[in-house]
Amino acid sequence: MPMSEEVTVTCPKCGKTGSFTLWTSLNIAADLYPEKKAQVLDGSLFQYPCPQCGKKTWAEYRMLYNHNEDKVMVYAEPDYSPAHQPMIQELMDTLTADGYVVRVVPNINSLREKVLIFDDGLDDRIIEINKLYMLVAMIQDGDEHLKAPGGCKMYYAGGKGVKNLLITADGVPDLTVDISGLYKELAIPKVLEHLPPLEKSGPVIDRAWAAEYCNATKALKEHGCL
Repeated sequence: MPMSEEVTVTCPKCGKTGSFTLWTSLNIAADLYPEKKAQVLDGSLFQYPCPQCGKKTWAEYRMLYNHNEDKVMVYAEPDYSPAHQPMIQELMDTLTADGYVVRVVPNINSLREKVLIFDDGLDDRIIEINKLYMLVAMIQDGDEHLKAPGGCKMYYAGGKGVKNLLITADGVPDLTVDISGLYKELAIPKVLEHLPPLEKSGPVIDRAWAAEYCNATKALKEHGCL
């Protein structure tokens, strides 16, 4: 069941307050909030527009996203820890029997990324391996993005006819790289045969997962990338 709550937000620019809707649980279906999916993908669902000065403020909070037709469930939990694992595993055991893909992510941007990946019919495990390849290449090249105080992150951003990765430094989008060719090279039976069915993987598929799968955990830790 969709769950939302109205909260009062203080604008960081003008100091005025206003009402904002937090969607803590959102079901997307043909007959239930179909317009919300676009708002999730473009980020507008998580932006509070100040009615006084127009300043848009990003809202970060826990959210459970469920797409009934696509059988995709993504839970954004900033405080996820091993203590949550039994609850998530029980959820996975229940839903994967129906073919559901269940993922847990640390923030709203990661939730949006997962939704976009599955919306484009892609495998998020292959995307994370793609990111790992890019990261290793950046380390070898001494890329300046890796020196950003706020860290370097990569998000799948899609695109018309291409598969783009958006690279951010200090949280600011800075570089877009087309990984269409690399994705095609990796999304082959030789790679996929070593992975369980998509819905049996998880719930956390991220850089650490890719590093472990590719035996690169130690190397990434040595370079401060894990």
